[in-house]
Amino acid sequence: MLSLCLFCIRCILLILLMPNIIVHELGHFLLALALGFPVKSFDIGSGEILCQYSLGTISFKVCEKIDGASVTINSIGKTYQKWKIIAL
Repeated sequence: MLSLCLFCIRCILLILLMPNIIVHELGHFLLALALGFPVKSFDIGSGEILCQYSLGTISFKVCEKIDGASVTINSIGKTYQKWKIIAL
């Protein structure tokens, strides 16, 4: 019974928090594009990829475990102004 309650609490928290996390990461994504950073991917979740779409050089993925989101920036061998890194 306790494990069922914990599962329900976790599901409710994910449902309430995931939209906020996705909007937060979307802010990083849009700012990176505006500042000229080469965005590699925008991922929602982790684990096995359920859905993937590419737009130019940017990959958008939705994975099986909806437990977070991330934006990956390809900055290997590049130097950026310090204020851009702080802003991002």
